Amino acid sequence: MEHRLFLIPFELEPGGSKTIFLRFNSSSSIQAPIRIWKPSVYQKTDVLTNVIHGFYIGDMLIIGIYNLLIFIALRDKIYL
Repeated sequence: MEHRLFLIPFELEPGGSKTIFLRFNSSSSIQAPIRIWKPSVYQKTDVLTNVIHGFYIGDMLIIGIYNLLIFIALRDKIYL
């Protein structure tokens, strides 16, 4: 799957089990949260996460443009 996160697709039969081994190597601390999702649930959650990130980035852009316009009007460096 092409995605911004590291995803490993696998199928698990109902009532079945599967053993998965993962090895992590790092020179410092590492966080590796592992979750098992149904593909449809993950896609809905991922879309919601992307929308929330989009609103956040949009808000930051609006604030930046607003401050830039105030800087242009007042020439006060605090707004830059």
